[in-house]
Amino acid sequence: MVSRGIELMLNERVSNFGDIELNKYVKDQVVKTESGKDVTCDMVIRCTGGKPNTSAFKEALGSAVNDNGLVKVDQFLRVEGSENIFAIGDIVDIDEEKMSVAANAHVEIVAKNIAAALKGSKMHAYRPSSGTIMLIPLGRNGGVGQLPFMNLGETLTKNIKSSNLFTNKTWNDMGQKPPK
Repeated sequence: MVSRGIELMLNERVSNFGDIELNKYVKDQVVKTESGKDVTCDMVIRCTGGKPNTSAFKEALGSAVNDNGLVKVDQFLRVEGSENIFAIGDIVDIDEEKMSVAANAHVEIVAKNIAAALKGSKMHAYRPSSGTIMLIPLGRNGGVGQLPFMNLGETLTKNIKSSNLFTNKTWNDMGQKPPK
């Protein structure tokens, strides 16, 4: 990342979100931090997470929604107190990073468990990853990544994700051939 001119600033909070344009190219925007630093950049991507909006079904799920707005689930990702309602993604009260890799794993388990429930067979328990899995593409030819057991450089990240952003997997999951 350093070779691409990317500076990582840890333990800093942006103080002027209302004054900057997010997720689009704007030449020479100034981001201000609470510690008093000014950072000039061309793009700001907000990736701080947030509280899930579960208010739409809070009344229906009652005590299955905790004080943080997360939905309590059992090991099969069923909503607590329900045999046939499942929850996935950032709203589940599971101690894990809220990232797409986890949500995709939820989808696979829930799909298997719905099929198992329809057949009357044994359900599959969900087991969260034991470490951080993150791949950040930096254009088509590079990026950085982290697996629970190692950090990945540009070459490995490029070979794993940057070349197609996992779109080939999505096409294959839909039974289609990726476009060329």
